[in-house]
Amino acid sequence: QTFFKLLMPNKDLGRIIGKAGATIKAIQEKSGARVKVSKSTDYSPWTEGRVVGLSGQQSKIGKAIAAILKEVSSETLNISLSLLIPDESCGLVRATINKMEETSGAKISLQLKEKTPAGAQERVVTVVGSMHTV
Repeated sequence: QTFFKLLMPNKDLGRIIGKAGATIKAIQEKSGARVKVSKSTDYSPWTEGRVVGLSGQQSKIGKAIAAILKEVSSETLNISLSLLIPDESCGLVRATINKMEETSGAKISLQLKEKTPAGAQERVVTVVGSMHTV
């Protein structure tokens, strides 16, 4: 069981949730992953986004992320995906960013430690590119 956190702007959450929760329910059914959106008053500390938590097998989470991105983006435009990762995993992520950029064609950046508020246990990784590269 894997747990993953996406950081989404409030403006996109209506499209992800859908009328009476229909879209988020469909995403869960098609992907097999559990998708939970934080409450409207629950913003991630030191960010302007709300957390979309995904849990399940990695392949199922990947399907759910693809479905979420499809709901909030256009195939022709660049999109930005923000992820929250535990601070202790940043070394591993930093070591693989260049390879991931070369392989995918997306631009990937890791929030600098100096730009993270004191006491924060997570940092933001931002991936920018087309729907296909992200």
